[in-house]
Amino acid sequence: MRIRVVVPITSLSEADLEDRRRRLSREALPTTEIEFVPVKKGPITIESFYEDELAAIDLLENVKKAEEDGVDAVIIWCSGDPAVDAARELVKIPVVGPGEASFILATLLAHKFTVISPLGRDVVRYENKAKILGVESKLASVRPLGITVLGLRSNREEAIRRIVSLSEKAIKEDGAHAIVLGCLGMFGMAKEVQERIGIPVIDPGIAALKIAELLVQAGLSFSKLTYPYPPKKEG
Repeated sequence: MRIRVVVPITSLSEADLEDRRRRLSREALPTTEIEFVPVKKGPITIESFYEDELAAIDLLENVKKAEEDGVDAVIIWCSGDPAVDAARELVKIPVVGPGEASFILATLLAHKFTVISPLGRDVVRYENKAKILGVESKLASVRPLGITVLGLRSNREEAIRRIVSLSEKAIKEDGAHAIVLGCLGMFGMAKEVQERIGIPVIDPGIAALKIAELLVQAGLSFSKLTYPYPPKKEG
């Protein structure tokens, strides 16, 4: 199967994109081909609802192009899941948001889960996501690291140290039984954190990949009763 990862930010170099493609491919089925395609116009990073909207137009064009190219599924490479509902209206193929995939997976694995987010402003975003998905009772807490997306990339060891520290507090103080990493800037950190804290730690990139592969293998996609095509305008 072919899975195209649409990257809704402009701060990743060709080398960065290839590095992520290689690392995600190691987690994929042997029959899965992964492509990373960045937007041409969009924000440097997505750390606000405003930046969601800046990314949306080019992101949606890339999703349409993926279906035209015969791609089997699309992943939007951001845990905030920008424009994911709109993207599902445009195409028949599965469009997977890493944040949504992580939350759903966490509810299968644990009684309650905590999201470790980059910044304090993410708390509202993830509490709202839990409400929309109907898993509000499963969300133990959202704990921000106080590190920007660019900061996560530039100081991996410090990021992991803080994730471990906040996760331990979430277990002790919030009753968390699983951890969701709330940013693709934390891609590749979950296994190391899990080894240190001893409970499930969900990498949003891998969660999105596995949900996408499952949907393609099962011949399933999002209902057109829920996500009908946008109405055609006359005149």
